[in-house]
Amino acid sequence: MTNPVDYARAQYRDSWLHHYAIGDPSWDTFVREPGNPIYTGKGPYEWPVNGFLFCDPPSGRWLAYVGLYPRGYWPAGPCLALRERSGGGWAEVGLAVQGNAAMFDGNGALAGGTPDVSVVYDGGQYHMIYDWASVDNARGGLAYACAERPEGPYQRFTQAVHADTGQTPILGQYVRAYAPTLFRRKNDWLILHAMSTAGNAGGMWAMACITSPDPQGPYTSPALLLYPQSERYLPALLEYYPAFLHNGYAYAPATSVARNRDFQCLFRAPLESAHLADAWELYQHGSLWHSENHPAEAQGIWGQTFSAQVDRKGVMRAYFTSKTRENIGTVHIAQRRWDQPFKDGFALSAPETDAYAILRQHCRTFRLRASIRASGSWSISWGCQAPLGPDRAASDAIAHPIMSPHKISWERNSDMWRLLTYDDNGETSLQSGYYGPPADGVEHLDITQDDFGAVVELNGQVVCVAAYPAQCGRMQLIARQGAYLFVEKFEVSSMPEPATEFWLASEAMAGAAADTAGREWQSVEDSVFRYGFGYASCITGARAKWNYCGGSFRLYSPRGPQYGNADVLVDGALIAQLNLHADEPMRSSAVLSYELSRGFHTVTLVAPYGPIPCDSLEVTVPLPESDRAAD
Repeated sequence: MTNPVDYARAQYRDSWLHHYAIGDPSWDTFVREPGNPIYTGKGPYEWPVNGFLFCDPPSGRWLAYVGLYPRGYWPAGPCLALRERSGGGWAEVGLAVQGNAAMFDGNGALAGGTPDVSVVYDGGQYHMIYDWASVDNARGGLAYACAERPEGPYQRFTQAVHADTGQTPILGQYVRAYAPTLFRRKNDWLILHAMSTAGNAGGMWAMACITSPDPQGPYTSPALLLYPQSERYLPALLEYYPAFLHNGYAYAPATSVARNRDFQCLFRAPLESAHLADAWELYQHGSLWHSENHPAEAQGIWGQTFSAQVDRKGVMRAYFTSKTRENIGTVHIAQRRWDQPFKDGFALSAPETDAYAILRQHCRTFRLRASIRASGSWSISWGCQAPLGPDRAASDAIAHPIMSPHKISWERNSDMWRLLTYDDNGETSLQSGYYGPPADGVEHLDITQDDFGAVVELNGQVVCVAAYPAQCGRMQLIARQGAYLFVEKFEVSSMPEPATEFWLASEAMAGAAADTAGREWQSVEDSVFRYGFGYASCITGARAKWNYCGGSFRLYSPRGPQYGNADVLVDGALIAQLNLHADEPMRSSAVLSYELSRGFHTVTLVAPYGPIPCDSLEVTVPLPESDRAAD
């Protein structure tokens, strides 16, 4: 075995999988400020879903603009302004902007919604861009307002900046512009905004931009910047708003709309070139946020991602929203040092569904010494070889059920533990017992797996010995639904072996924002697929895209009489044209191998004219540089 490596240290964070639906262990340093929540939803707007945090340049005072929604979002409401008191706490200071029955959002009798805003101070005025929607949500877009004070009230201009009724669908899908952030540049004004399908019905989300010489417009037509149909690496199911400015860069955080929303990415571009798609880079991939075990944060981060501002002292304050178990929205403030994004020890939160922390290396024999502070049920598994991916290519995605079987698992629930094995026939309990929680709240676990069996020690006491032969595979730490873990130590002594991951077809569907309801792809259950299921294309030009971090790959596919040729693109370049036709159905096998160095990559399948299948992708996982240096 090698010398022990403590994978709970921040330098090893890239040794773990960071995934929008499976789980995101986080080393972030965000700390909640006292006095949370600063606002709680109330009828008829029980969901303060989104918001914008603003530090007023003339006064240095902080304001929060709260987007007000009813349960279920529609019909959306106005925007409420909060101001931080000089002695602490926050106070309501009135509606910053609201709908008007006689304006473009109204229907003559009822006002529409104006919930999500951003504000820029320039030239002695406060300039606001907000999104709007009609009462029935059939129409919507962006609009401009201005005020003499940051609290407002803001005077709305009578013409909308953008209306989706005049928007030709981009890529045949993107219609609704919403959730805007306004920036002042040297020679013009830039709006970064989210974009989705008609009526913001979801299914796919993008970040786009428009520009104008004047804050009130006229603005250019939307141009997509970050969107899943591109050939760049982009984790699936990300939704954007709001962005922020720091040291000449526009930063755009984005949150996954999977069931657990803790997975975040942070993108950035130089402000003056932020209207160009190629200027944007992935600045931080995961490990950006964690949920905490608090009744007012019971459903994790909610709505869009956090709204951030970095003050003159280098402190990043963040506004974020959550919900209680009673489905009431809450608004909170957290902060961290901008130059200290990580700390040793990681959090794993599962507010809505199970969350996995997956160590991306394989070993057969090992010794693990872990120290874990837990609230709720959790488990550690090893020898795991199940494929990876989401259960659906849509919002509220969770880890696919095929991931559930593990080779062997030690589970902790309240004052009980169990040692289980899993196979195709289900679970088998090897041993179980009772052991009360430790007085200091920290569970010290020591697991040794050799060629012949496993020994588990809990807080210095041997609790089970199992004659279970070693199996090569990965380790997984799982927080069960409603659990919150903080891992102080995860020290592994092992001999790492070549590691690969198999990624399901559902990952490729989500990665391309593909329709899987029969318009673009149709789900198929058939034993010719590697895992008994996959997809078949329905239209010419259908696309599926795996986004992954790793090295070389092998593409798996069945062949059959109904299938034709498939184009394969790697990082946007066509590298192969595969003939997937066969006179008789043929079981899935490797149809393409391709050598790549470690990095963020995309593998895209395209149906150029006839139906093609989408099955699975095997990815090699080279050790990160920090791991190699430790060995």
